[in-house]
Amino acid sequence: MLLLNWGLMGRKESRWPMVKALAGIVAAGVVVYAAMSYFFPQPLTDDQQELAWVARTSEDYERAAELYKQLRDADFQKLYYHRQYVKSYYEFKTSDANTSAEVANLATEYTKHSKDADPNIADAGYYGLGYYHYLSDDLSAAAQAFENITDKTRRWVNVSLGDVQRRSY
Repeated sequence: MLLLNWGLMGRKESRWPMVKALAGIVAAGVVVYAAMSYFFPQPLTDDQQELAWVARTSEDYERAAELYKQLRDADFQKLYYHRQYVKSYYEFKTSDANTSAEVANLATEYTKHSKDADPNIADAGYYGLGYYHYLSDDLSAAAQAFENITDKTRRWVNVSLGDVQRRSY
């Protein structure tokens, strides 16, 4: 009732302080929201995993590789992200005839990680390198890289070793 009569009461001078106050509150809210968005970007969530999966299943390998690389970099210990990143990147780059050097860069990147002093990062490097060789049909190099992983109890290590052994016979 108050809002309906607000403009009809004939007191224009009394409503301007309220309008100014509301405008100030809205402006402050917008500034706070913009600052929060800038300084605290949205964390990677399961939604990003779903977007990556959808991109991969729809054969948008470039987008899938980009998303899985972000997920991998955010949680470098999770071998699943390495597996999906290598697979998506490999399929994206091998769909182009002139990019064999770029695919080899993937092996170089993971070789560098495999020499890290932190055993968890080195294991992730060996895993990515092994999975790259597996996709390249270099099964002996893949088996060697997987065997160099120190913690064989990590998820995906034994699955990948089994895949190499199955394809070897």
